[in-house]
Amino acid sequence: MNFQPNIPPQPAEKYYVVVALLTLAMGLQNVTIRKVGGLNIYTTFVTGSLVKFAESTADFIFWIRDRMQGGFKLRARRILWILRRNMDFRHMALTGSLRTTYMLGALCGGFAGDRYQMLAMSVPLVVLFVITIYGSLRPFIVLVAEQW
Repeated sequence: MNFQPNIPPQPAEKYYVVVALLTLAMGLQNVTIRKVGGLNIYTTFVTGSLVKFAESTADFIFWIRDRMQGGFKLRARRILWILRRNMDFRHMALTGSLRTTYMLGALCGGFAGDRYQMLAMSVPLVVLFVITIYGSLRPFIVLVAEQW
């Protein structure tokens, strides 16, 4: 199967406008989404999030191993009870869910873009618009002046 893109040549001005808009969007995302539930997250580059996921997973596995020495049943129940407060588990769950969400979004975007072309962009734009309006009316978190 020979893949041939059917993208007509575009003028240089369009290219620079698209690159500038993408850069602006990534910059806004990087500044806006810095912390979730007190945890630092990296949303604009994959490697930082993957490294944090791997570190948190390794630390969590060692934490579980240290806690499981002794009676298995009693220890397992106790670990499940205190699991949600473990920072390594929270980092692992957060960064893992970010990666999963990105992959699902890429798959859905690829299929929708192939079938609906530019109309496929309307769904993420509407979702972002609704979240933005909701967040401006009812802020998700209250920032303290020292955080800036």
